[in-house]
Amino acid sequence: MKTVAFFSTYSGVGQTALVYHLAHMYADLGLNALSVDFDPQSSLTYACLDETMLNTLWSDKNSIPSTAYGTIRSILKGRNASNSQRTIEVSPGFNILAGDLLLGKSENDLIELLARCSDRTEQRNRLNDGIRLAMERAGPVSEAKLGLFDVGPSLGELNRAVLSASDEVVVSLAPDFRSLRGLQAFRPALQAWNRSWTGRLVARGPSYDTLNLKGSGVNCAGCFVIEQPARLNRPQNRQAWRQRVIAEFRHVMQEMPMRKEVSSACAPLVTVPHHGMLVTLAQEARRPIFFLKPADGMTAVDMVSVQDCYREFREIALTLSRAWRIDLD
Repeated sequence: MKTVAFFSTYSGVGQTALVYHLAHMYADLGLNALSVDFDPQSSLTYACLDETMLNTLWSDKNSIPSTAYGTIRSILKGRNASNSQRTIEVSPGFNILAGDLLLGKSENDLIELLARCSDRTEQRNRLNDGIRLAMERAGPVSEAKLGLFDVGPSLGELNRAVLSASDEVVVSLAPDFRSLRGLQAFRPALQAWNRSWTGRLVARGPSYDTLNLKGSGVNCAGCFVIEQPARLNRPQNRQAWRQRVIAEFRHVMQEMPMRKEVSSACAPLVTVPHHGMLVTLAQEARRPIFFLKPADGMTAVDMVSVQDCYREFREIALTLSRAWRIDLD
């Protein structure tokens, strides 16, 4: 299973909506997708599952629930994470490993564990390996060929482990000052993460390949530029900000290990348009924008926009499949 982590430098960019729509689109194109909600806010989970299912998941009396939090907790306790995984079908071809607001507690548990551990690098290695192995086992269970990880904007230990365990990382950006500043904070963290990964390989030697792990740390596949709704109280030249954000992204990429055959890693993979009020209607209908129907309150004009949205996301999905070398046939 190909795994791709979506990372944003601050919340509210629109990343979760992007993961949600991409998973639905890939399922519609015949590629089974598994989404994993590693964001402590659990917005993706809330968008996919109704309150009855959430009540069942989050009221689980077991010490290790069947969520992403349970997976991380099992790994920290040295247990088999597969026993705590329960993927849920959102729609045919699209499954989710639910998030949990207790993921924030996992971050604290991990910090405390590292503080007590004499060999922090080894403990981080075990977490990275555990996440990757758990996802590899979850793929066949859900028959997924593509794993989409939604992570929060934190630069903490949990995100470090998830990003390092993923095959690819894409950065979600908005054409504004916050994305620019967030990238400036991301760069030194990235430097430290990759230095740690290099030290890991030196310590374990070139023969360490028991899990077929990539030896390049955080492997960035490029970025998304997600358009934002216009705000009258903050007028700005979006094209100019877009160019500044992309230039800063290229600067950050100097610290990223990049595949030589992929030249697009220093440029946006796609630009994601904003769809205004359709977003709100889709949230109320609990379905992606491009699957809205007249029964959901769509007018004839709205349905034209829905069809345009389907074509846009289909092209985005096809572009990404080529960048990620995924065969949709």
